[in-house]
Amino acid sequence: MQTWEYTFPPSSKEDWIRQIEKDLKGKPIDSLYREWWTGEPLIPFHHASDAPPEPIVLPDELFASPPRIVESFDISNKSGEQINKLLLEALQFGTQTFLIKKDNGTNLDINQILEGVFPDMIHWHLYTNKYSLSLFHEIAKRTPQTTFLRFNRSESRSGIKSLLEEFQQDQEQLQQIKLEYHFTSRGNWVESAGKIFQQLIEDWNQWKTLNTTISFFDKCILTLDADIQYFKQIIQTRVLHLLWLNLLDTNSVLINDHPEYLECHIHPKVNQAPEHYLIRASMSSLAAVLTGTTSLCIHHLKTEGISDFYKRIDRNIHHLLHLESGLPPGKDPLAGAYTLDYYTRLWTERIWNQIL
Repeated sequence: MQTWEYTFPPSSKEDWIRQIEKDLKGKPIDSLYREWWTGEPLIPFHHASDAPPEPIVLPDELFASPPRIVESFDISNKSGEQINKLLLEALQFGTQTFLIKKDNGTNLDINQILEGVFPDMIHWHLYTNKYSLSLFHEIAKRTPQTTFLRFNRSESRSGIKSLLEEFQQDQEQLQQIKLEYHFTSRGNWVESAGKIFQQLIEDWNQWKTLNTTISFFDKCILTLDADIQYFKQIIQTRVLHLLWLNLLDTNSVLINDHPEYLECHIHPKVNQAPEHYLIRASMSSLAAVLTGTTSLCIHHLKTEGISDFYKRIDRNIHHLLHLESGLPPGKDPLAGAYTLDYYTRLWTERIWNQIL
């Protein structure tokens, strides 16, 4: 095999900075600096000499398969026939998890909803409120192993004990709950992420008083709203992975061989043009796959008059990621990227110190 002859010779940091200054043609080098958010500087270049000797490498199991396909539905004002049509349409594009909201007391015919659906092949997550309980119990009768009540802990002020008592969840039913910890991308992300992890730890301490053998961490789902900045989403996702893994390791919790704890949600902006959202959703989906995100939900445009064609395109993004892209790679593809490593390490350390 012929020796590769086209490797660039290494460049010192001083030479590299001089070349940047030359390319700027008189502009100061700090004109390239920006902010991730107010008060958080974004330095757009890092040299190999700045990097620690050990790069951050996420576990291989995160890249063993593409993200699970999640479809989110609000069924509050829909008939059983309409819901059934939505389910079947989503299943045609490989949906694996349904995330369902129901905010009114309309009675629904479960047989009509599930006509033509094999419920035991799907994971069903129903956001918890008094209106969704009857539907949850009806689906759980058919597929108890894959039907869950999801509690959004970021919107709740109740402790775990009182919350479970409110929804009549006894020891045997603890298997059928999921606890969601929701990370947005607004404001000071490091500070807000630290507060959410503090709440998670408080919930875990209360969970240990329930005298159950069920693992608290198997019940947790971290949900991240994809940021409009591609690289920021990548860094945030890697930070959440590291914090989660550190938390498990510090407390000697066994790691699941098939982790499903990190769920990415891609939302359109208000009145966003469908063509622009298509580009954004594609980029955010790629960021999710490259960072070992375990579940992915692309929320559809809800603007009146938008063709269902764009909803189909959203689902085709999933389809391409699963069948045609060659992703996931089996190894962490971003390990050792200097700038990504720098901010991943910086934000992880700051949040970890905050929650400790």
